[in-house]
Amino acid sequence: MVRSAVADDHLLAYITDIARADIYSIGLILGQTCFGKDYVIHLAKTPPFQTDEDKAAGCSPKQPGSISEFNESWIADHARQATRMLPGGMYVLGVFVISPEDVLSPFHPKVKSVLNAVHKLLESTKYLYGNTDTEKLVVSYSTKLKRCFTKAYDVVTSNVQPAEIKFVPKGGILEEIDDGLVNTVFLFDGEFKDGDENLESIGRKKKAPRLSSKGFQDTQENSKPIHVSMYQSSESSVGSELHEVFESGGQLRIVGQVASKLWLQPKMSIGDAAKAIRQDIMHINCVHEPPRRVLITLPNSTITLSDYLFPGEGAQDTQYLLKNYWTYKLMENWR
Repeated sequence: MVRSAVADDHLLAYITDIARADIYSIGLILGQTCFGKDYVIHLAKTPPFQTDEDKAAGCSPKQPGSISEFNESWIADHARQATRMLPGGMYVLGVFVISPEDVLSPFHPKVKSVLNAVHKLLESTKYLYGNTDTEKLVVSYSTKLKRCFTKAYDVVTSNVQPAEIKFVPKGGILEEIDDGLVNTVFLFDGEFKDGDENLESIGRKKKAPRLSSKGFQDTQENSKPIHVSMYQSSESSVGSELHEVFESGGQLRIVGQVASKLWLQPKMSIGDAAKAIRQDIMHINCVHEPPRRVLITLPNSTITLSDYLFPGEGAQDTQYLLKNYWTYKLMENWR
């Protein structure tokens, strides 16, 4: 089965904008997986690696001259920082690579090494809940061919599988909703009515109308609200063998001052939703002491990231983190 991913088309523009510099770049693919499909919310370019000696000397970061110069530990730490800022239910799905050639045919060993390092570091921090799957998504953009190539790599079995990513405009989602509404079946007060019938015919009883004391027809029945039910067929790419009708129920109680805000796919189960909430709360508790949680809205989205400010830290610390780990400054003026 081909792994499928969908992303907003402004993220493709983000990749091509980085590619114009014609340098080797790598970054994180961030999003959510639901029923085998990846929903990408953001792409975060990893800043160039810089040694402590170069930082102390005031040297500018050196851009990598080839894929082999990517620093696995540095990229893995970027993934850890990004995971800490993501809401529960969101993960580092994989990496994207920008280079002159396609690095997936054949699959470059450095890319495998990077994915293994990312998975291992996230797995080592138990309560960060950084890994949702052993299979990672890889998007390679060739600056020569000016196109994307996509594969999936399993860090446990080392298997490479075909994958695809589609960059769609936001309008495409509205068109999908509109097409679905066109084929919706409407029931008025529980009855199917012909399109040419009038609203006044709904609920009309086969008996003579009552007259009021003034001789006028009593319109109280006709003025009642009409209950309209809409039924729409549910189409899914998920195999029928995965569909199951079952009764479910649950109760979730959160007490205290911890704020949790998540974005989940409508098809996600109650159990997965509860799991995502627990993960989001644990992201907060993975730090030394209770900090202030700062929510930052992603560009072109309503989804927010989280940063945690300790006593003595201010807005400039969050700005530095966004600029270096999320390339936020580059994207903040996009609409």
